[in-house]
Amino acid sequence: MIEDLLQKIARQIMALNEETLTALLPRYKERMMAFAPTQEWEEAVVIYFLINGLRIKNSQFNDKIRDYMVTGEDGEKMGPHLRPRLRLVKAGLAARKELAAKFGKSVSPGDDAENKDLED
Repeated sequence: MIEDLLQKIARQIMALNEETLTALLPRYKERMMAFAPTQEWEEAVVIYFLINGLRIKNSQFNDKIRDYMVTGEDGEKMGPHLRPRLRLVKAGLAARKELAAKFGKSVSPGDDAENKDLED
């Protein structure tokens, strides 16, 4: 029963305009900072954190959506359920040597014998 009530409150708060609520934030912060042992003070604290909770929820939601919608090579937006086109990547010792040379490293002689089956 209490969970149903909390869910109802959450739905009602989420239906409110975030910008309007954010404009009210300084007022409730001021009331919260001016402690008085009253019900009004307690309500101000709860309202302040409800508004901030909604702001955090929206921020995290937007971040997750941004992460969800990655950009593919051709600039198209793609969700994680869509896979980008696969492209062939050189495998084996030749590719490792090329990478090592690019970064000024060397491939040890033992690598040739270990990776003979990986060469193109």
